[in-house]
Amino acid sequence: GKPFYGLNIKDENEIHFNYMSEAIKITNVSDRHIRSILSNSKKTSNGWIFDYSKDELIKKLNEYKNIKIFYATNGIDVKKFNSKSEASRYITGNLGIRNSILKVLNGKIKEVCGWSFSKIPFEVNSN
Repeated sequence: GKPFYGLNIKDENEIHFNYMSEAIKITNVSDRHIRSILSNSKKTSNGWIFDYSKDELIKKLNEYKNIKIFYATNGIDVKKFNSKSEASRYITGNLGIRNSILKVLNGKIKEVCGWSFSKIPFEVNSN
């Protein structure tokens, strides 16, 4: 196969891979998942993204980061969260409502624990 790049989302460490076998060893991601990410049918695996182009790799990283950021309001406060885990911990002290947060973000339910969530910042009404 042709050489490609891998990027660890957490530390943004970028590695150039000449062979699939070295990518599997270093990233602990299966060749099936690496191929799926290279063909854009999968976004990430084990905290890694892959692409043949450095520019596309950076684009994928930025898209991934933007996708994760969302906003929450309980009618009084507006908060910005980087992950469903972070929001769940803030609201309940544990990870129990992550799936419910996703359902709100996908429009399946209105709110969870008195909070609504959106990819778009909420307007704050200051009366």
